[in-house]
Amino acid sequence: MSVGVPVVMGPPGGWNFWPLLSVPLALLIAFRWLAFPLRFWIALVAALVGLACADAIAAWGVLPVAAGMACLVVYGKVALGRRPRDPPPPV
Repeated sequence: MSVGVPVVMGPPGGWNFWPLLSVPLALLIAFRWLAFPLRFWIALVAALVGLACADAIAAWGVLPVAAGMACLVVYGKVALGRRPRDPPPPV
């Protein structure tokens, strides 16, 4: 992903290492921090979000994208924490 076409939306302009960092980080956030179930479509969406973050970093820089994604992760964790849970099964 990183060597062939470095960004999704822009023209290839050379080697870009941000997809190598942003895609695994997006998968880590989706499956570990937000605790989404391990499904193919969730992994696909997380990989696309990681590539979009790499595009955003190439356009705007690291700090604005990192701050925005940190806010989204915190809001997502709060929203997912408030969803109703199934009661534990009776013993």
